[in-house]
Amino acid sequence: MKNEKELIKMNVKKLLTEQNKLDKMILKNAGIASFHDVREKIGFALLVELGELANEVQTFKYWKKNQNIDRKKILEEYSDGIHFLNTYVFNFEAGEEFNPIIFSKDINKQFLEVYKNILIMIEKPDKEIIKLTYELYLGLASLLGISDREIETEYFKKNLVNQNRVKQNY
Repeated sequence: MKNEKELIKMNVKKLLTEQNKLDKMILKNAGIASFHDVREKIGFALLVELGELANEVQTFKYWKKNQNIDRKKILEEYSDGIHFLNTYVFNFEAGEEFNPIIFSKDINKQFLEVYKNILIMIEKPDKEIIKLTYELYLGLASLLGISDREIETEYFKKNLVNQNRVKQNY
């Protein structure tokens, strides 16, 4: 496993602050007392979003001859995942500075490593595994050619959509 040398330059603190605001709205609207009451469901949602991202990337689809890749959908799915990861990072105070980790240049192996670490994070959450999972997820972005600026832009766009959904009792 190798660490990329350059720190991601996105403002993770701002993302975490915004995520916390959104999470408070969602929990209040759903009548849920705290993150810990739905922690496993949030982890499960993250697994689903990672699957949706993999489905858009399509690199595992060895049988498919025409892989029409939609970058916009890839960015949207990646952003959905970062929302759930931010919830874990904020609630477990796992940090604000992260280095992308590229476990393997084979995108499918990177996806599998992210999956594996999400499962560990759900089962036994602690700061170290959450940080590692976040960094592996950022490594996935690097392999997909997604910049930190794109991550931020898509995050805030989707965050606004999610806030509006909460206000409309989605």
